[in-house]
Amino acid sequence: MKRVDKKKKDIRSRVARKRFEEEHSRKNLKGPIKSKIAKGGYFGAKINAPEKLSIYAPGTGAFEDTVNFIEEIRNEFGPKKKVVDFSLTETMTAAAMAIIYCELELARGSERFKGKIVWSKSSRVNKMIKKTGISKLIFGSSLNFDIETIEDLPIISSQDTDLLEEVCDHMLKEYDGEGLDEKEYAVREARLSSAVFETVDNVCFHAYPRDSDEPKRWWLCCDVFGDTLYLAIYDNGVGIPSTVQSHKWFLDILERERPEVFEEAERNIAVSSNSVSKIVFNKVNDADLIYISMLDDFTETKEKKHGQGSKSIKALVNESEGGKLWVFSGRGMYKFERDEEHPELKRLSHKIPGTLVQWNINLS
Repeated sequence: MKRVDKKKKDIRSRVARKRFEEEHSRKNLKGPIKSKIAKGGYFGAKINAPEKLSIYAPGTGAFEDTVNFIEEIRNEFGPKKKVVDFSLTETMTAAAMAIIYCELELARGSERFKGKIVWSKSSRVNKMIKKTGISKLIFGSSLNFDIETIEDLPIISSQDTDLLEEVCDHMLKEYDGEGLDEKEYAVREARLSSAVFETVDNVCFHAYPRDSDEPKRWWLCCDVFGDTLYLAIYDNGVGIPSTVQSHKWFLDILERERPEVFEEAERNIAVSSNSVSKIVFNKVNDADLIYISMLDDFTETKEKKHGQGSKSIKALVNESEGGKLWVFSGRGMYKFERDEEHPELKRLSHKIPGTLVQWNINLS
């Protein structure tokens, strides 16, 4: 029998081990092999994704599981755990994916990196992991692509206003404006572009310190399912609740919208308006603070209120059957569907870092 030299033998051994890991990461294994993988014997310590990755239903187990998963990525991915296990995951949503992508990218950093994935049993989930670019982040692959030629848009990671025009052009390819005349189509097209630009502009304006030279980073997830366009824009800045009370128009609008809170502060605190604002802020929950930030108007002092990228988005959502707008920030959630209806406001059991704005509209 022909002897195999040690170098070739080592190469064959490494190839066989890699093939074993890839094959068995996808299978529902039983017995001692499954046990060893579950303990991390072949892959190292893992971060386990929940069955549903979604933040749309605060107060449910899916919301809490998703936020806990995001927190584990932020605290553990990279230096301690480089394996993400999606084997139990059955559904993923745009809002959750945008935050997950951000946390994976920041945790991975710019250093050389190589992680692993335990794939889901759902082909649709696996397709979304690949399509969004999350798999590339985990594997340590290059994230470079040509946005003008790519067919499926992955999650975009950018800063300031970089790539915004290219993103809007890509979105408009999906919008044919069927059933609209030329004038109506032009108006809808302009609103679609304005909604994206306004949202990112407000990320730059509100989410990061104004006197800082730090890049204003944001992450955008955009996709079309059937006739519905889903878009989520996320930043990992300080969040709306931490900034809204610092603006001159805050007390003016609070007095009009929440007079009982304003009067309590005014009655007990005889100090400057800035201090009153800070005390009042502690008495208003985060959902109400988001609501105040989303109002589109002028204050009584005639100072134009710089909102959170809401005017064009609201117009799109309002005229779109089944359209919805969500804003998550801090421990607050804001959900808008129609101008004639009061937005749904909810306190969250877990904090959402930064701000996520997610909306969907009907393209038909």
